[in-house]
Amino acid sequence: MQQPERRLNPASSQGISLVEVLVSLLILAAGIVTVAGLQAQALRSAYEAGLQSTALQIAGELAERMRPQQVRRGNSAVTDAFDGYSHDARIASPAQPGHQCDTDMCNPEQLAQFDLYQTAVRLHEDLPGGRIRICRDTRPWDTDTERLRWECDPGAAGEGPLFIKIGWQPRERRGAAQQPDAPPALALLVDR
Repeated sequence: MQQPERRLNPASSQGISLVEVLVSLLILAAGIVTVAGLQAQALRSAYEAGLQSTALQIAGELAERMRPQQVRRGNSAVTDAFDGYSHDARIASPAQPGHQCDTDMCNPEQLAQFDLYQTAVRLHEDLPGGRIRICRDTRPWDTDTERLRWECDPGAAGEGPLFIKIGWQPRERRGAAQQPDAPPALALLVDR
């Protein structure tokens, strides 16, 4: 027995048209572009977090070096050795001190200069366009701009708390001439 010949009805045929394929590819491409943008943002955030961690480590190490000086010389005398120190890696390389306290015997003032030198070297090596400032400051946070500030206000008696302020140039400011300073990224309280 012979079976009747079946004819395909064009209205009932199922398949994928070229328009559907193009729409699917467009949706897939939009998804890939979005994921790539999120990945780039995640990399930028991880990089900035790494710089923040490095700055905190540098400030913490310097604070630990400063504490024995405070014990040896008294709390107020630490101002003489560290207070007022400022270094900007964009402007100058750190000046090598006269004594290398890792090999020479040093008095407390020489040791403080050596500690500051080592900190400035780390700043140059690890933070792009890094800057450090150590000062007594009663207002490290600027309420108007809602960010840390480089300026120092030691208070009426000049005995505000001692802070280590560290910052660096963000990527968008690097290499551009005469860019304004980025605010400090952190201000570590050393003593009260």
